[in-house]
Amino acid sequence: MIDNFKTSNEVKDSTQIALCSRLTPEKFAELRKKGKVDLRRKSVEPPYTIKIDGIGALPRKDIFAIKAKSKQGKSQAATILLAGALGCETLGITRAEATKAKVVYFDTEQADYNTLRIGHRINHLMGWELESSNARLRVYNMREWAWEDKLPFIAQEIGDYRPTMVVIDGIADLLVNFNDIEESARTILDLMQIASKFRCSIGCVLHENKAKEDNNMKGHLGTLLLQKASDIFEITKKGDIFTLKQTESRNKPVNDISWRMDDLGYIHRQDKDPQQVAKEVSEAKAATWRQIFARLNVNEARYKDLVQAYMDVEGLKATQAKTAIKKALEEGYIGKTEEGLYTHILGRRSV
Repeated sequence: MIDNFKTSNEVKDSTQIALCSRLTPEKFAELRKKGKVDLRRKSVEPPYTIKIDGIGALPRKDIFAIKAKSKQGKSQAATILLAGALGCETLGITRAEATKAKVVYFDTEQADYNTLRIGHRINHLMGWELESSNARLRVYNMREWAWEDKLPFIAQEIGDYRPTMVVIDGIADLLVNFNDIEESARTILDLMQIASKFRCSIGCVLHENKAKEDNNMKGHLGTLLLQKASDIFEITKKGDIFTLKQTESRNKPVNDISWRMDDLGYIHRQDKDPQQVAKEVSEAKAATWRQIFARLNVNEARYKDLVQAYMDVEGLKATQAKTAIKKALEEGYIGKTEEGLYTHILGRRSV
């Protein structure tokens, strides 16, 4: 018996050897190359998909969660976030990128006429004609699909369409059992990999537990989603007023947003009037350009330098920076001299 006795260090060493043997040298080299972080890179803000009252939120390559009790406005919150990503500015949620975004809404829970209403609300917020069926928005009803078809279809649709933001309204319906640890972990990992591979933000709508005092999301799926999501939003309802509150985030905290639906089913912000929202949206855009010119430490900048400064501040690619500069010129946030230099306009036309 004494001969078979192993010290704790020996047990630890044997465990490490057993773990190491699971990887071939080729696989180990592949994973090292894939995962090693180059610390020489500049630290920048993540590429956000939206801004809420001027603050970036819901970064690309990540997942987020919308939670609430049953019938408390989760789908309405999804509508607002998707419209914001597309470029709606009437609610104070705006797209973070100057490029034209695309979004997809996957509904796994509701009847098709409810899904249709959500698509119509997004169109209304964007001011789009329904007859034109704008190509930047896709809406799917998956309620009657076999569970094993849903996630593979979502993955392929995202790969083909390359949207900026996705919302899966009813993530629990992608699983047989949301209390199964392995199945929940596999689903969350799949969604994180999809978001990372196709550079989109994926929102997961999930119910809270039924107990009035328990605001946790359901099952092991909810526990893992809380751990992995970049942002968690909770929806509450008081009378006919709904409120979106960020309860968890890895990034800067954002303001609460309250809204109500009118008799036609259209959404209107309640905590701020439209003129105040428009003013704050304009001020937030102007603040971005003040920050960019402050980074350059000049009042007039060459195009190349302005593009680079925008990329550094917003964490975006050159093509997106060039689009943003063009849009800022059109909207009057920056100007251009006869010599071709770009100037910062301290005051702009009133909104």
